[in-house]
Amino acid sequence: MPADFHLHLRDAGTWDAAAVVDVLAAAITTTSLARWMVPAPDARGRHLQTRLDGIVTRQITARRVRVADDGGGQITGALVWTTCDHASGAARPDPAAVLADTDGDAQRSRLLQAQLAYRHPARPHHHLIAIGVRPGRHRRGIGAALIDDWHHQVHTPPADTYLLAPDTLLGLARNAGYHTLGEPISPMVTAPPLYVLARMRPAGEVLDSAAAPAAVGAGAARPSVGPTSDSRTPR
Repeated sequence: MPADFHLHLRDAGTWDAAAVVDVLAAAITTTSLARWMVPAPDARGRHLQTRLDGIVTRQITARRVRVADDGGGQITGALVWTTCDHASGAARPDPAAVLADTDGDAQRSRLLQAQLAYRHPARPHHHLIAIGVRPGRHRRGIGAALIDDWHHQVHTPPADTYLLAPDTLLGLARNAGYHTLGEPISPMVTAPPLYVLARMRPAGEVLDSAAAPAAVGAGAARPSVGPTSDSRTPR
């Protein structure tokens, strides 16, 4: 469906934090991974709200949160990212890590954390923490526009961008130019897959930051932590 051009993209301000958390929590809580990690819906929602509060506040301060605004004061979509170097990469707060420290199931948490640490890129990169679209506003191009806008925000080195995608986000990521790296993460046989995806910028490519859109429309490998021939993220 074509984008709704009544919306525009902008940096989130501190006054947007609560709305951004609501949009992202609503998007993450419905994913198969979130339901597997925290089966009880009420506990899942509370956990995500608490964890996202701190993440969103920090990233807004760092100007790493973009929102789709309908012009009438409503946030209809949000995207949060961070930049990882060799020192900070292992601690990046992606959505799976948001779920990994839940009190719901310690064994599931430990297994997921182990695979996240093993598969995290060792080279500097920009990392998508979370993306979400308000319920009722899906299929209007909001998610695609947010990702395209993010690519223009991170036009400075490191140029490579990475994300972890549950099955519901896989199509959006591939349409945005991402390709999967190795087998999906699945800490247990019963766990839904979590895909590691990357978008490498060709050597010498220069993006014109002025080209960023100002207005747009519109969120298994079997259990093993050992390497396979193609499962390790390129360094």
